[in-house]
Amino acid sequence: MPSSQGSSVAMRPAREAGAGEFRLVPEFLTIEQAARLEPEWRALFDAASDPNPFLGPDFFLPLVRRVAAERLSGVLVLRRLTLTGLSELAAFFPYRLRSKFPLTSHPVVEAFAHPFVSDSTPLVRAEGLEAAARGLIDALERHFTGHVLVLDGLRLDGRVGTALQAAAASLGLPIRQIHSHERATLRAGLSSEAYLRGRVSGKKLRELRRCEKRLSEHGPVEMTTLAGSDVPAGVREFLGLEASGWKGKRGTALASNAGTRGFAEAALGTGDAPATVVDVLKVGGKTIAAAIHLVAGPNAVAFKCAYDESWARMSPGTLLDLRTLRFALDERRFAVMDSCAVPGHPVEALWCDRIRVGEIAIGLGAPCDEDALEAFVRRQQKLSAWKADAKALAKRLQHLRAEISSGSYFGRR
Repeated sequence: MPSSQGSSVAMRPAREAGAGEFRLVPEFLTIEQAARLEPEWRALFDAASDPNPFLGPDFFLPLVRRVAAERLSGVLVLRRLTLTGLSELAAFFPYRLRSKFPLTSHPVVEAFAHPFVSDSTPLVRAEGLEAAARGLIDALERHFTGHVLVLDGLRLDGRVGTALQAAAASLGLPIRQIHSHERATLRAGLSSEAYLRGRVSGKKLRELRRCEKRLSEHGPVEMTTLAGSDVPAGVREFLGLEASGWKGKRGTALASNAGTRGFAEAALGTGDAPATVVDVLKVGGKTIAAAIHLVAGPNAVAFKCAYDESWARMSPGTLLDLRTLRFALDERRFAVMDSCAVPGHPVEALWCDRIRVGEIAIGLGAPCDEDALEAFVRRQQKLSAWKADAKALAKRLQHLRAEISSGSYFGRR
C-alpha cells in the first residue's frame, strides 16, 4: 500500500494553456503536515473555483481532530511554482485508502467522507483550473497505480467536477458514473416575492401562512439570522434544541458526546471563517427551531437544523426554510445556497433550483482497465441498491413498532 506520509512525486509536463508560466508539484501529506500550511490552505480556500466550506481549515481540522481521524489516510496538495519563485497551493484533496472494498479485490482511494460532510468537491484554484485538475488526477494515478479512485458527493455539473472528469479522459483513464441525484438549491437572481410567486405552489404558501398564524396565537413570532459576534450564542441555542429532541434521546446530537460537541464549538461557534450564520425561530421569546449554515465565498450550504418536536404540527422547520429563502434572495448574500438535503426532502417544495451531485469512479491504470472498472461499478450499484432496500425495510419496521406500541395498528385492523 502506498504511504500517505509527506512526499512529492514527479509530474508529466502540463499541456494546458499557460502551463509554461508555472509547474505543479504534488505533495502527499498527513493532516498535521497539512495544518502547518494553514495560511496557504486558507488562501486556496478563498480562491477556490467551487467554494466548499466543508474543506476549509476552520471546519476540516476540528472535524478530523475531534471525530473523524480514522476516516482520513492523507491529503494530496498541489503546489504551484512560478518561474519567478512564487509558491501557492493549487489544489487540496483529502482521501482515504481502502485495501479491500466490498465485493471487489481492487484497492480503492476515495475522497474523504463523513456524515457531517455533504460535499466532497476538492478545493481547486480557479486560476489554472484545468491544469490543476489534470495535475491532481495525474498525481493520484502515479501514486496509486491500479487503484480505483472514487469521488462521492461530487458536484457533477460544477466547474471542478467537470474539469476532473475531463482530466481523466485526457489522460486516457476509464471513468464511470456510479449514481447521481439532484439536490434542492437556491440561486440568486430573483427577489423572494418574485421567486415564491413564480415557482412555489399557492397551496404550499397558504399552508405556511396558516402555520405562522397558528404560531402567533402563542406569542410574537420572530425569525432572525445571526451572524458575526452573534453566532456563538446561536450555536449554543441550536445545540440545546437538538439535544432536547429525538437525536438527543438516541445519542446522535452534536452535544451528546465530548468529541462532537468540541468539534461544533471549535468549527461553528467562534464567529470566524468559515462564516457561520444561524437562522432562529422564536415564539413568545422561546426558540422552537434553529438552522446552521456554512458560508464559503459567494456560496453557502445548509449544515444542520433542529426544532422543538412539540410544535411539529406547525412546521417550524419549513417556516425556517422560508426564512432562509427570503434572507438568501433579498439580502443577495449568496450566489448559491445548497440545501444538502436528500431527495424527497420537504425543502424541495420551496427551494426549486437544483444541483446535480453524484459518485464517479476512475481507473488509475492497469490492472484497473475499462472492463475492470465497469465490473467494479456494477458491483457498487448493486451494493447501493441492497443498502437502500435494507434502509427502507428498517424504516417500515420502525413505523410498525411505533404503531403496535401506540395501539393504532390494532385499531386499524
